[in-house]
Amino acid sequence: MPDPLRVYHMDMNFVCLREAYIRDLLAQVADAGYNAVLWEVEDKVCWSTCPQVVWPEALAKDLFKSLLEHAQSLGLAAIPLLQTIGHAEYVLKHESYFQFREQPRRYDCYCTSNPQVRLFLRAMVSEYLDLFGPVDYFHLGG
Repeated sequence: MPDPLRVYHMDMNFVCLREAYIRDLLAQVADAGYNAVLWEVEDKVCWSTCPQVVWPEALAKDLFKSLLEHAQSLGLAAIPLLQTIGHAEYVLKHESYFQFREQPRRYDCYCTSNPQVRLFLRAMVSEYLDLFGPVDYFHLGG
């Protein structure tokens, strides 16, 4: 990875971007001198680990993989971002994951002392690595 890193944060937390828009944006990011993209995709990719949380217009994995390859062709390294303690609203707002909450009435933090949460997050990390392939950096958000 080049030094110094000039990282663009692709924050898809509150928006599901279309393929053409992302491709155009990546070209602009590369032209602006960035050399890496921090991908915060949350529920905007079709995850197998937690399909119940996936956004209705989420990107299929093969499509997202092609976006990662496009970014790489532009000289942009990929850095996946997975929230692992807090900022977990996109998962914990769903009833099937209520047991993962730190506090029953809040849906932002995982209960990291829960062994099932640790198994779930390990599975998510594994799925991210399968999708992103070899990476130099992985941002475990909190």
